[in-house]
Amino acid sequence: MVKKVLIFGSSGMLGRELVEHFSSFSKYKIIAVDKMDGDITSYDSILGIIKKHKPDFVINCAALINVEYCEVNSMRAYSINSMGAGNIARASADLNLKKTKFIQISTSDVFGGKKKYFKENDKPNPVNIYGWSKFFGEKLVEQICTENSIDYFIIRTSWLYSKYKKTFVDFIYENLRDKKQIKVISDQFGVVTWAKDLAKYIGNFVKNSEKHESGIYHLVSSFDKRLSRLDIAREIAKIADAESKPLKRSKMASVFKIPRPQGAVLINSKLPKMPNWKKSLKRYLLSL
Repeated sequence: MVKKVLIFGSSGMLGRELVEHFSSFSKYKIIAVDKMDGDITSYDSILGIIKKHKPDFVINCAALINVEYCEVNSMRAYSINSMGAGNIARASADLNLKKTKFIQISTSDVFGGKKKYFKENDKPNPVNIYGWSKFFGEKLVEQICTENSIDYFIIRTSWLYSKYKKTFVDFIYENLRDKKQIKVISDQFGVVTWAKDLAKYIGNFVKNSEKHESGIYHLVSSFDKRLSRLDIAREIAKIADAESKPLKRSKMASVFKIPRPQGAVLINSKLPKMPNWKKSLKRYLLSL
């Protein structure tokens, strides 16, 4: 039987990778919804879309991720990242779609503080509006879905990169290739994750969803130790066969005006491990 997968935020980086991944399987019918097709801040808009398609799975990738913009436009951030996620869960509940499973994409930015590593059950402590808005989105999904017996899965990830959007990875690679000197933060830690890998693992999660309980899951590239942005830049230099001399140390406080988590490194303790970050990074860069 063909399963219908409804993807909100389908024109974003992860959304496009998910559409590409699921489209390669005949057992899935993709309903791709971007902000031109449906406004997740409008309950009526979301209700109409879900009522029309009655999907087996809903994946919400729609988000406002610009940290600086979120900080000065907090109402907009909460409207999209919190209420938008809640609207999707509420619509499924109001339509009594008990068999529809909801996957909410979240972020390592729900964490903050001095702790180095975070597991799925660690208490969130955001340091900015973006992190708080994503955390409240998680809580709305959890509350609404639990109250209405809807299976939900909150998947947190971090530092995504993809061919569909220029990111930190591309910035470093292009500047090293052009032999330009650049400053790279050495005191912020995380894990880079290839969105293509993430889409594949979300696909596997969907395939085996009956085996998973509702709750929070972490999916990031596997790693041996936490990585600073400078560590990642040096690995990019190695892959690109470029000198790392143009890479100059910089501190978070001198680059970011808005606070960021210093070390929100996610530990995946519940799902199969994703590919190693170095191998994925090499595959991505050699594909450019």
